[in-house]
Amino acid sequence: MSVGPAIGGFLALYSFRFLFFADGVTSILAGLVLMFAWPGTRRTKASELEWDDPEDLGREIEAEGPALLAAPHPAADLRAFRSRRMLYFLAALIPAQLVFFQLTSTLPLFLVRYLRLPESFYGTVFTLNTLMIVALEVPLNSAMAHWSHRRTLTLGALLYAIGFGSFALAKGPSGIFAAVAVWTFGEIILIPSSAAYAAEIAPAGRRGEYMGLYTMSFSLGFSLGPWLGATLLESRGPQVLWGAAFVSGCVSTLLMSQIGAKPNRASGNPR
Repeated sequence: MSVGPAIGGFLALYSFRFLFFADGVTSILAGLVLMFAWPGTRRTKASELEWDDPEDLGREIEAEGPALLAAPHPAADLRAFRSRRMLYFLAALIPAQLVFFQLTSTLPLFLVRYLRLPESFYGTVFTLNTLMIVALEVPLNSAMAHWSHRRTLTLGALLYAIGFGSFALAKGPSGIFAAVAVWTFGEIILIPSSAAYAAEIAPAGRRGEYMGLYTMSFSLGFSLGPWLGATLLESRGPQVLWGAAFVSGCVSTLLMSQIGAKPNRASGNPR
């Protein structure tokens, strides 16, 4: 993530055709490595499973069987879709995701077309972003481990708003790098804390369902964010685009600031 975009930016200066050719070659090489050089694993059939003690297996089936038979079909009990707590969290998260995915859509257009920076400069944005994540994410999240979810989620969304909104004021590389540094801190804080929150509020045995819905929200942001951003950039210009990104990030910040502040009527637990 750090090296690839930087190399891609320099290759694009030479030839976009050569860039895509090199990308295809490296992907084919990766596939060959996985096919022939990676130590494979053999799938185990149910009939090949070994049990140390058949009596233990019998007791497990006896204990769990009635519950499994009585359990509703997963398709008929999508509990995450009926959780006000989870749906509120996703509603608070999606505006920030719409902002974040300007990184791979409107930001390169803004840098090259409006600021007249070379294509290679966009690669350095990823380099700065990922190097900061490698160096700072673990120690920063460890230092903030005692913080509440509301505090970390609110701060992360706010840094998204300030960082992407600052592109409206940037006139050159130094301003761009400063804005990237700000929203990278937001990414370092928001993404791990949002994943932890989604997993924590999931009921026992439902974590996969809740995390699946959490992941789907990123797909929604990735689908809508670039389209909305490109539409604004084309019709209204970069100032309106980055102003809208700031507002969207602030909406997420405001919603995140209410997480845990009010009880959930259905369960009595903090939202």
